[in-house]
Amino acid sequence: MPQIKISLSETNAEFITNYQAFGYPSKSAIVADAVSRLNKILKEEALINSAELYQEVYDHDADLQELTDDAANSCLDTVCFE
Repeated sequence: MPQIKISLSETNAEFITNYQAFGYPSKSAIVADAVSRLNKILKEEALINSAELYQEVYDHDADLQELTDDAANSCLDTVCFE
């Protein structure tokens, strides 16, 4: 596994030093979990932001709304959900 050197605030360094109190087997394990959780949160936020942008475009584009409605109705008229 690659290793990196990082600088932390005193508070964060103390938190990591207490890894056992949180059930982690090592400092590396608590840092890896924290980075994984942050990665997931940031990806979810980016996805939500993207969805909100698409919604904004959709809300202000009558042609897109009509196209979407036509496609949905066409799908309902056929066997899209079987």
